[in-house]
Amino acid sequence: MGAKRVKDVPPRLVSVATAARMMSIGYGRLYEKIRSGEFPYVRNGTRGKLVDLADIDRWIEKNKVGAIE
Repeated sequence: MGAKRVKDVPPRLVSVATAARMMSIGYGRLYEKIRSGEFPYVRNGTRGKLVDLADIDRWIEKNKVGAIE
């Protein structure tokens, strides 16, 4: 089978707004974390910012509280 077409590949990068929804925090709060250097982003052009899904997963794991049995 051939290589996947780009449209068939799920996105690895999402907008700051989408990332904030996935993280259940406000857009402004995530944007402040990005501005302060507390959360990484990928530059998209001259002004745009995108968030890597892997960084969202790492943030979730880092902020978990309690044990899973």
